[in-house]
Amino acid sequence: MRILVTIALVLSLAEIGAQPAAHLIRVSDNQFQQVLAPYLATRSNQASSLPMTSTFLQKLERKRIQEADDIRFLQWMFSYTHKSFLHEYKEFAAFDELFSTRQYNCLTATIFLSTLLDHFQIAHQVIETNYHIFITVRTPNGSILMETTDSLNGFIKEPKLIEERLERYRENALHKSEADTDLAYYRYGFSRFDAVQPHELLGLLYYNLAAEAFNQNDLPASVKYLEQAAARYTSPRIIEFSTILLVAVHESQLQQGARMSLKKTLQSIRYQALPVANASASGF
Repeated sequence: MRILVTIALVLSLAEIGAQPAAHLIRVSDNQFQQVLAPYLATRSNQASSLPMTSTFLQKLERKRIQEADDIRFLQWMFSYTHKSFLHEYKEFAAFDELFSTRQYNCLTATIFLSTLLDHFQIAHQVIETNYHIFITVRTPNGSILMETTDSLNGFIKEPKLIEERLERYRENALHKSEADTDLAYYRYGFSRFDAVQPHELLGLLYYNLAAEAFNQNDLPASVKYLEQAAARYTSPRIIEFSTILLVAVHESQLQQGARMSLKKTLQSIRYQALPVANASASGF
């Protein structure tokens, strides 16, 4: 059984888009890297220096000053971000790979776009579904949807097409590519289409690292990352994954002491996550 990188983010139809270009608050490259630092440190425990973001950010700021129309600016930013960093989709890409290898997935690309939207004071909200990530923004000129894994057709501004996409995402269907037909994917026992707070995005990165470690049969690392995720992010998926891990640890060939320690950690994770799972099941 294979655990998917699951998180779907929506920069939702929050009321108001970009601030006028004349009122932009300039943030230095050093400050912007400080914003990215926690995400970069999820895998290596220390953030990397990213000199390439300086020129990238400066070009975006110049474009914003030149372009007063929010939708045209955001479409240009979407395309330029893909051209600069989002070159190859990789299911279990870590955040730092955006800059080191230009590999990305739904979560890492959406987090990066979210930081850019914050930088330009474009109000947004993040929503997760069971298996996907997408971004929507409401500007004075209309709403848009940004699908980060689709560089050619992922910037959608037609209302009818936006509604069609939203309906598809609400179905929470698992779409596998033909290349993945030999894999058995886990299907969640819940349906999720909910807002994610900014601080929870870090938890989602740790969750994906836990899923990757599980698929590689590295159970201690998976439990460690899931514990990090649960400390920052509350969701029914935490308790479902902890249940899977409990069974895997129990049936593993790890030494008894290691198994007991991991089970204790997982029970603690489950205890903390249980109220959230119960509330979700009750519809509250």
